[in-house]
Amino acid sequence: MQVWRLSFILALALAASPFIAAANPPTPATASESNRLINSISTPSDFSDVSTDQTIALRHNLSGLIFNFSNSVQYNTLANVQYGFAFKSARPYGYEATQLFNFPGINNKSVEHVVDQSVSMMPEFRYLTGFKDDSGLDKTGSPLPPHTTRRIVFNYNGKEQFMRWSYAIVGDWLLLQRTEAPMQDAASADAQSESAVLDEIRELVDHRISTSTNSSPSP
Repeated sequence: MQVWRLSFILALALAASPFIAAANPPTPATASESNRLINSISTPSDFSDVSTDQTIALRHNLSGLIFNFSNSVQYNTLANVQYGFAFKSARPYGYEATQLFNFPGINNKSVEHVVDQSVSMMPEFRYLTGFKDDSGLDKTGSPLPPHTTRRIVFNYNGKEQFMRWSYAIVGDWLLLQRTEAPMQDAASADAQSESAVLDEIRELVDHRISTSTNSSPSP
């Protein structure tokens, strides 16, 4: 895929305007919320409902990625995007948006360039330090692929907002996570987002392992 085309697609996914949760009280989810989300896209068969009594969760069948949605219905979104899918949902600290793209041959340098361009578009931003990316293991005990994170504080209507971008490449899949929260909740938002992105990377890796094992010829 040409670099300019990749850059354009990722820029659209990353450079959306800041999300600030509305002051309206949340609308509780119903048992049909997972069905509403699946049926809101043009390819509903790409997803399976893996919700429980306490959670609303959808699994992307091809990649194995599971996205957990909030019980605040008006903040839940599942959408088709070019070469992938986009998820968005409220979190206790603010919100999380995740994009999953299928890009054979993708490399870290091209993704890093687009992420840094998107960060630079935020109003009156500055990079934050004092945070660190964690690591984890897949189900075989091997280290997970690394992820890269950018953390910033920016000005939105006179208020400081915390935002982080994390991305990881797992085979042909590009995972992008964007988190936003009030600056006073930055530490909590970062910790929860870091845990979530590791879980999502692990799901992608473990699904690849399971698929590879199941497709291997019998001895």
